[in-house]
Amino acid sequence: MATATINMLYCVSAATGIDSGVNTALSNLAPRLPLSELGTDASSAIQSAVQAVPGLLQAIDVARQDPDQLYVTSDTAAGVDHAIWPGNGTTQDTQAGQSHDAGLTLEFSDNMNISLWDYDSFSDDDLLGSVTILESEAGTGDVAKLASSVVEGSAYYVGSFRQLCGSVVGFRHVLYLGACNGKRGVVPTVVGFERAVDGGACRS
Repeated sequence: MATATINMLYCVSAATGIDSGVNTALSNLAPRLPLSELGTDASSAIQSAVQAVPGLLQAIDVARQDPDQLYVTSDTAAGVDHAIWPGNGTTQDTQAGQSHDAGLTLEFSDNMNISLWDYDSFSDDDLLGSVTILESEAGTGDVAKLASSVVEGSAYYVGSFRQLCGSVVGFRHVLYLGACNGKRGVVPTVVGFERAVDGGACRS
């Protein structure tokens, strides 16, 4: 059993519908950002990656965008009634360039789907994109994954995975990549990822 802690959702583009200019630009976004290797905070790393895509910000500015009525599920089924964020049957208005502190801690085995949705009171909710969190990614450093939809013209970066190291069987703790030095503890970051581990030093 593993635990994923998702603290930030970053909106690159709220849903524009089928806009060829936006979709062409979005197709150039990196599907995975190695935040640990970039050596900066998550928000700055994502903003830099977005700004580096030719024509993306201009295409988003030109396209008509109403705010997404955003909610998140941990499966592929829509419905604010079982959303894991914001919860209580609510949604969060979200536009391009905005980020949210999700504050989610979720247990799973092997893999878990995280789906982002735009609530629609008059028709079916729209899938804005999804990512898959894998237990096997533990120890690969902080990353952010892209959730996007060509149909909706939407794109979000979701989370990252934190470096693991362990020294005591059954003791749950996380150490930030590059800052282990034999010290136990939790260092705040975009997404944490923890499980009980048996012995050994921090893995790079």
